[in-house]
Amino acid sequence: LANVEEDNWEWHTFDTIKGGDYLVDQDAAEVMAKEAIDAVLDLEKMGLPFNRTPEGKIDQRRFGGHTRDHGKAPVRRADGKKVVAGVVSYELATGEIHV
Repeated sequence: LANVEEDNWEWHTFDTIKGGDYLVDQDAAEVMAKEAIDAVLDLEKMGLPFNRTPEGKIDQRRFGGHTRDHGKAPVRRADGKKVVAGVVSYELATGEIHV
């Protein structure tokens, strides 16, 4: 998203692999990192309430084992329960889970 600081999928991939003690499927980590922005934007379109910056952008923060202060974190959500409730209700309505 790069809403708070410089950001890119390569850093996200590296942090995911390193954070998993290099046991992470590196190809899967790369795919996840490349698709992360679209996944967050899809959640926003489904109505998930995210915390916002003063400029109105989705807020991000440094988290866990990040090597840089580049905003690689689960973006800040207003309420973590809404993520689960949104997925569960979506599954009940369609019989599928879309993340």
